Amino acid sequence: MKNNLILLLIGLCLGGTALAENGKISSLVFFDYTTNADQNAIDGFGLGRVYFTYETKLSDALKFKFQTDVDAGNVPMNLYIKIAQVDWNTAFGKVTFGLQGMNTFSVQEKNWGLRYIEKSPMDLYKWANSADMGVGYSYTVREKLHLSAKFVNGAGYKSAETDSYKKGSFQIAFGEVALPGKTGFNVGSIFTYEPYDYSSGLAAPEKKSTIVYGAFGGLSVEKKFRLGGEFQRCVKSGPDLTLQIFSVYGNYSLMTAVDLFGRFDLMDPDVDSNDDGESYTILGLSYLAAKGLTIAPNFRYTAYQDSSDPDKLFKVNFEFKIS
Repeated sequence: MKNNLILLLIGLCLGGTALAENGKISSLVFFDYTTNADQNAIDGFGLGRVYFTYETKLSDALKFKFQTDVDAGNVPMNLYIKIAQVDWNTAFGKVTFGLQGMNTFSVQEKNWGLRYIEKSPMDLYKWANSADMGVGYSYTVREKLHLSAKFVNGAGYKSAETDSYKKGSFQIAFGEVALPGKTGFNVGSIFTYEPYDYSSGLAAPEKKSTIVYGAFGGLSVEKKFRLGGEFQRCVKSGPDLTLQIFSVYGNYSLMTAVDLFGRFDLMDPDVDSNDDGESYTILGLSYLAAKGLTIAPNFRYTAYQDSSDPDKLFKVNFEFKIS
């Protein structure tokens, strides 16, 4: 399967000129250098992510998007098809078919705006997949109120479906949903429901569910300041467990091509248990070295409520994009 995907990607690259005549080709690469305060850790360069994207307009009503994802954090590296979707624009909204981007943290990720530095909280703590196979519907009222619903497998784009249950995901947002580089604000909420079979021992499996709900918001002043925050809860009925995430983040333009950024996460894996949470802090600056290349030295500090020694990392992140 991996060999077939590699051949497909090579074919797309070789056919890039022909594709570009009918659509848009872009790529995005994340890489970094990491220094760990732990003397036993290994410092070094790493390749974080490699995306190749092709988009084309098939007609006034249909658009197609194809995206591959090289998960370079694994050894050996894995190549996946992340997006293979058709958007059908109708008078009653947009219907999306296929392997598509999810709506669970799509706005929050833009509010954070620094995916090459770190994943958004729900993605980082593996509460939701960024893409999945299914059908979606979205509708915008007067360019301000955005409604989105997805009905998908629930396995994500890296795994095959293993049961007959499906996942429902809903998002409502008001305001500007893509804040970076713009002036505006947004507020919104998400809700997901996914059933599964659960067995606590010798008894036959029972139908249980995972429910995720939360709220988010962001504010941006064009090319100067951006602030965002989110609160999410995950409730599992088998076994009974409630998890919680709170996150705030900001970005400030210090001067031309230089921004300061920061983020603070609080993650609690069980709200009914004490001393099991952790906090994650990121502080750094980004420098737009040239069009398409951003360099961002930053410091990361993870503290644990159980009195474990904190983790301290210094990273230099790089983002290279062609569009």
